[in-house]
Amino acid sequence: GGPTASPGVFRSADSLSKKLNHFLEYLQVHYAEELPLEEAAERIGVSKYYFTRIFRRHTGQTFNDYLTSLRVRAAEDLLKNGGVSVSEICARCGYTSMSSFNRNFRRLKGCSPTEFRQFYQRRLDLFENREKDDVYDFETSSGHGIIARSQSCGLSLIHISEPTRHA
Repeated sequence: GGPTASPGVFRSADSLSKKLNHFLEYLQVHYAEELPLEEAAERIGVSKYYFTRIFRRHTGQTFNDYLTSLRVRAAEDLLKNGGVSVSEICARCGYTSMSSFNRNFRRLKGCSPTEFRQFYQRRLDLFENREKDDVYDFETSSGHGIIARSQSCGLSLIHISEPTRHA
């Protein structure tokens, strides 16, 4: 037979889970800092291969996907508030290249950061004098979208589908 589990294994798994939770809290604040996989694994005290496995098991996402989603969510908030250029938002959210920022944003949101800001700002005036929840359809160069307004959560970009025909 193989090695048998000792009671200590469960205690260390529990402490590993605690370490991961602390690390996730750390990421919520430090998502914009450069953090290679190796360094992330070191913070937990495991190999990068083991880190990759346990991180995915713990969060349901790869480390890079998780970090990207934190960065894009932060970018979304900055884009909604206006007053900050897209290149400044790119840097504030931890990207060193505009192309990777644009690529990741588009992959998660279905549009570029600039388009997202335009959708958001263009629709704000439509919602100024309304009292109930509303949904708007719109067409853009990058496809068809739906924006919904809810009293509880404000304005949300719901979905942008690819255009049906490509030139």
